[in-house]
Amino acid sequence: SPEQAEPVSADVQQPANEDMTFIAHPAECTCPSCMESVANESLHDEEGQPLSPEALEERIAEQEEQAKASEKQMRMF
Repeated sequence: SPEQAEPVSADVQQPANEDMTFIAHPAECTCPSCMESVANESLHDEEGQPLSPEALEERIAEQEEQAKASEKQMRMF
């Protein structure tokens, strides 16, 4: 019956959509939500303090390395 199908599809779709969005966007994605989260994350350290230019460069390099590593992992599947 349709009543049974609705809650199940809602439960299944929501996490899947969030995961898909997260996985599908590459590190260099420039959609507004990605730009906002990248700007907020990359400009501050774990305590929320602004990063120095040197620390910022290091963090950007790290993020690029992680993006390359995760791309390789995705290709393996």
